[in-house]
Amino acid sequence: MHNAIGNLPGRGTLERDKTGISPKQAKPFEPGQVSLHKSLFTENRDRDYEYLLSVDNDRMLYNFRAAAGLDTLNARPMDGWDAPDCNLRGHTTGHYMSALAQAYASSDDQRFKSGIDYLVAALGECQDAMAASGRFSPGFLSGYSEEQFDKLEGLAKYPIIWAPYYTLHKIAATAAGSAVCKTPCYVGLGAI
Repeated sequence: MHNAIGNLPGRGTLERDKTGISPKQAKPFEPGQVSLHKSLFTENRDRDYEYLLSVDNDRMLYNFRAAAGLDTLNARPMDGWDAPDCNLRGHTTGHYMSALAQAYASSDDQRFKSGIDYLVAALGECQDAMAASGRFSPGFLSGYSEEQFDKLEGLAKYPIIWAPYYTLHKIAATAAGSAVCKTPCYVGLGAI
């Protein structure tokens, strides 16, 4: 078995010791500073990249556009926890945006950045439409109404209410992680 597990900038090759653990101390680094040798890790990363590039961005935006009263562009609704009738809808879009940002940061592949830019612009349109409708507070952005928060704060229990703060967190976490994206690509989104 080859002992080299990868290269870190300015630190050389990481080697496994007899236990399989690198004897060097881990230090923070940017995703794009790491190179991996062809291995199971690169195969899995490449599969992840392929999957991310196959996702229909308009499908990821379906619940946000529907909540904002916008055209869903004939996108197929999401299933499962992101189905239009599920109180957790919208969270997968946040996970997806985080994955795109991390893929872009580690690869410099502009297709990932294009996906992020498209989603951010579309979410900004949803946010603007929600505010303009008068049915939502300015800056609100979600795949469901603000009523979910009223129910939660009224101590409604599952399944009447799920986790509205969690679903908003999934979008906000990506915005907070924009440094990973290497560009101020989330400036268009207001307070969420």
